Amino acid sequence: MFAKAKYGNRINGKVATIGNKVKLNSARHPLIAKDRVVSNNFSLSYDKQKIIVISGPNTGGKSVALKTLGLLAYMNQCGLMISVDGEATLPIFDNIYLDLGDNQSISDSLSTFSSHILNIANILEKCNENSLVLLDEVGAGTDPKQGEALAMSLIEEFHTKRSYLMITTHYDNLKSYARDAEYIKICAMEFDYQTLKPTYRLLENTIGKSYGFEISLQYGIEKHI
Repeated sequence: MFAKAKYGNRINGKVATIGNKVKLNSARHPLIAKDRVVSNNFSLSYDKQKIIVISGPNTGGKSVALKTLGLLAYMNQCGLMISVDGEATLPIFDNIYLDLGDNQSISDSLSTFSSHILNIANILEKCNENSLVLLDEVGAGTDPKQGEALAMSLIEEFHTKRSYLMITTHYDNLKSYARDAEYIKICAMEFDYQTLKPTYRLLENTIGKSYGFEISLQYGIEKHI
């Protein structure tokens, strides 16, 4: 208990209120230095919008947003104070599920896509209305048209199961689908077009662009290419 208190003091943490919604104002990733971290707001309601779809540029902070919500939810369930400056309300989740990164396996004959699908299939089998599900670039790694169609159907299935869900995407059709669905909240990572750099700020009710060409220029691809 003393260790938890010392850690909470070090991160300027707060004890979360237990409720049936996710409401984190000025939430910070607990492992990023205080002088570098950008705080963001996360909001999911039990009876209206339990799903967030985040779009925006590569290297813009979409995956960090997923990790921030997942880490703070898990820290809360371990009895830790969480790195939030404003309101902090979280449910006690039955389970927290994550599909993030590249889990391809040569020994198990799994490609990047099939490893993601296997993981998501396992999540679908186990999740319920009190689960938190975090999916990074859902539907990626295969034909884009099939991938985005699959992603939309997966979102509908998670909606049927009433799980709390946050996903990231670059798919334009998925962004449009999310914008038109009343049960989905759309968010985007901000990108400063003047400096060609992300700000890492999460903007609500906004669809983000990927800025693939601009970021390619920034990372060394010649303009004529």
